[in-house]
Amino acid sequence: MMGSGRWKSFGKQLLIIGVLLWSVSPFLLDWPRITPSYFLDFITGMWPPDLSVLPALARPLGETLQMAVTATALGSIVAVPLALLGARNTAPHIMCCVLSRAIVATCRSIPSLLWAILLVVLLGLGPFTGVIALTIHSIGALGRRFYEAVEAMGPIAKEVLEAMRVDGANEAQVIWYGLLPLLAPLFAGYVVGRLDTNTRAGTALGLVGAGGIGLQLTTSIRMFRGHESLTIILAIAALVIGTDIFSQMARRRLITDSGV
Repeated sequence: MMGSGRWKSFGKQLLIIGVLLWSVSPFLLDWPRITPSYFLDFITGMWPPDLSVLPALARPLGETLQMAVTATALGSIVAVPLALLGARNTAPHIMCCVLSRAIVATCRSIPSLLWAILLVVLLGLGPFTGVIALTIHSIGALGRRFYEAVEAMGPIAKEVLEAMRVDGANEAQVIWYGLLPLLAPLFAGYVVGRLDTNTRAGTALGLVGAGGIGLQLTTSIRMFRGHESLTIILAIAALVIGTDIFSQMARRRLITDSGV
């Protein structure tokens, strides 16, 4: 038996190694194409950044942030009822749970960039398309987190809700006045984190014409404006880092205020 166990363990290790080798094989085959000298020439060709284009980047950077904020807000509003219908302990019927989870899974299974590619054909170019693409994916991402949080309620929260039912509150009152206030700090933390994600995703949507700073970056790269491209990249990095710092501060404040 010990020998059989060792062979099974050895077989699992070989399987893991085989999967890893298979997964990295395309990159290993492409590696010789990337030479250190080519990489160094590419970087030095972009330095120094062209700071004269910074004023022109204010509008697309602001547009990217507006897209992220709007999509996060809309996605949160839609995700809350979907989560309540998708959680097993709050869904009025099993079919509501199945349908809600199917909607959430569909929204989150397709990345926001692919949603943008599909919606550009339907809605045309511009930030409106980017907002819709980010909103759809936010509904899926937040919806899943929300219904998992509802199902993972602690015993104290369940006792509070049960006490409200005993006192005569109907199910809508229990959810509105009992469940949502208890989960609000956790939901808010998820929303703030999603804002950070949408900001990063929004910078790429311009690559397919869905608004934001990505369009300027694509244009600069195609026109071989290396110095201008580096400035745009640094501006995008500053926007993403700033949003990340804000989200971390907001989440810490939420944790402190909620007493978690």
